Amino acid sequence: MNRAFQGLKDLIPTLMANGLDQEVGQGLKAAINAAHTYYRSHLRYNLETESSVAKHCVTYSLSDPGSAGMEHRKACAIPHTDSCFHCDNIQNILQSLETALELCQGQFVDELDFEKCAEAVEVADDKIYAYHTHVMRSFAQNSYWEDLKQRGLPHVVLCTVDWAMKLIPQRFRETQSEFFGKKGMFNLSVQVF
Repeated sequence: MNRAFQGLKDLIPTLMANGLDQEVGQGLKAAINAAHTYYRSHLRYNLETESSVAKHCVTYSLSDPGSAGMEHRKACAIPHTDSCFHCDNIQNILQSLETALELCQGQFVDELDFEKCAEAVEVADDKIYAYHTHVMRSFAQNSYWEDLKQRGLPHVVLCTVDWAMKLIPQRFRETQSEFFGKKGMFNLSVQVF
């Protein structure tokens, strides 16, 4: 996600060199910085299991509308009547960048530079969307685990089992290829609730 926003910020000087107004470029850069700060530090705190903002409603976002049965979708009890400025702002920024690219297209000396800029906007959009869905899934998974722990059912044991790295070094300093893929003993960590 950081690379996506950095890629958008890196586009601004290229656009300004190819005809974008300096003031507009600085405004876009400030908007990108604000959106990056929101996604990095505030988005996860605005999520709710059911929310009047569609982009904050985990139930709505993780439901599959194409599912034939109800096993992969759930209806929300709250109508989605509100919107979030910050969540909507990233789409406005991306549309503004696409419009700026179209306006500056004739100013580009090399058509390949224009195509790279257009691709950077598309890639950033995909990465930001992927991050948003990742935060949604993490929220849902954490909520589920917390719910299971809060129930405190006496006949249920929650186990987390994970493979850990092999601990015994074969040499004092090992390269990455020597460190990974060792034969021999491994460490298995188990956490029981």
